[in-house]
Amino acid sequence: INIQSIAASLRQHGLGILNTTVNYTYQFLAQKFHVFSQFLFDEYIRGHLSKERRWFRKHKGECNNMYPYERAFKFCKEIRKLGVTDNGRTFLDQFRILITEIGNALGYVRMVRSAGMHFCSEAVRFLPDLDEIIDFEPHAGTGKPAASAEAGGAA
Repeated sequence: INIQSIAASLRQHGLGILNTTVNYTYQFLAQKFHVFSQFLFDEYIRGHLSKERRWFRKHKGECNNMYPYERAFKFCKEIRKLGVTDNGRTFLDQFRILITEIGNALGYVRMVRSAGMHFCSEAVRFLPDLDEIIDFEPHAGTGKPAASAEAGGAA
């Protein structure tokens, strides 16, 4: 999927699909953000994150404003103690997948928006230039058939 393919779909199906697409993606994101907030409000996760935040604020000068790899590895081990899903993923792995899905959905909406703008910019070339309006009246004549056309039709 790219901007040109979405713009082609807009030409084929009309701008009405934009509203449907954005609404569907909004509902998808609402579900994902609900799961996201549930994860962050879990007492075990929240407690560990608060502890790490306090530690980092206290020691960020010593760490050159970079969170140490060793502490991150230790944090991952602590989260692994919560359990592993049937497919072998930890809760942190599930959270990474969730964040990826949210990012992909936001990227998709941005791409649809760009495709809509591309479609409109391509369609605008068919609008007349209001600064140079062509007067068609002299070219149209009186609207009555020309004498030569009448003569040709009578024969």
